[in-house]
This record gives sequence, C-alpha cells and structure tokens, in this order.
Amino acid sequence: MIEEVYKKRVKVRRFTDKVPDHNLIIDMMKKTHDLVASKQNLMPYKIHVLDPKCKIQKEELFKLTTQSVSNATKNIQVYAPYVLVFTSRLAEPNEFVEKKISEGHFYQACFPETYHNKVAINIACIEIGMWTKIFTGLCLEHDIDVSYIKCFDTNPDNWSFINELPLFVASVGYCNWWSESARLDRYG
Repeated sequence: MIEEVYKKRVKVRRFTDKVPDHNLIIDMMKKTHDLVASKQNLMPYKIHVLDPKCKIQKEELFKLTTQSVSNATKNIQVYAPYVLVFTSRLAEPNEFVEKKISEGHFYQACFPETYHNKVAINIACIEIGMWTKIFTGLCLEHDIDVSYIKCFDTNPDNWSFINELPLFVASVGYCNWWSESARLDRYG
C-alpha cells in the first residue's frame, strides 16, 4: 500500500558509502518521468545527476549550501551517492502548446525573456515537487532513502556545473543509522 511505502520516509542527513545500483536509479528516474504530471507537458526543469564519481561537484555544492548556514554539518547530505540538482529550463513547446501559442495564448516557460519570471519558476517548482514525490516513493519501495535541500546559493554564476537557476536538490542513498544525527532525525 502506498501509505506503508511513504511511512518509511525519514529525514536523512548522513548516508552510508553503499551505492544504490546505477541501473535501478536510472530506471526509477525514467518511471518517474513517465508517471509525473506536468502542466501542458512542458516539464520546465532539468535534472543534473551527480553520481558517486562527482566528488568535486559535491564539494562545491556543500560550500554553496553552507555559505549562509552557521551549522556546517547541516547539509552533509550532499555527499550522498546520488545527488539530483533541479534547475530551470527553457521548455520547447509541444504540438498542443505551439497551436495554443499561434492562437494567442502565452506560455512563459517557452520564451527566453519570461522562463525565469516568478510565475514560470513557481510552476517549475510545483512540478519538481510532484516529480520528487513520485521518485521518493519508488526509492522507498527499494529501501533507498531520499533527502531534500533548499538552502543553497541560487545564483547560477556561482556554480561551475550548471548554467540555469538552481531550484531544488535531492540526495539519494542509504541512511547511515549508526550516526547520532540520523538517530536524532528519526526519533528526536
């Protein structure tokens, strides 16, 4: 049952070094893409996958998440085996949207001058939330944990591995239940 799957979700700060199967992660991402809802089917976001080899990018991300946070251990979940960085994306209109644009409708996510405005970003964030919830459920079915981060520098000029507006970060792996912070997150 779906309730039992989501009851397994815990807040995770520390992940073990055990790496989830790469093909399983890719398969779950593809399934999520097939299942997720999207306003006008535009999916105005991009997912940058930092796998276990992306140590330099994760170190940079750690610095970007702790610059304005006094407790530097707060965002150590960026060292998880997989880290998904969601950014804005200039969407290409599909056939339906192209027809609507020709009829005078306006789709902010499809135009360079508006895809970063507040309305377009809010829609992207809602869609990222829906994507993440489905992906988290699929991960939990395989006893893989997911953690979320929203505290980071949002200026893309300060990031070396993205060139769009960063919107959300999800960390994926196995919770380190032996760490004190993991026990506190679960029970405290």
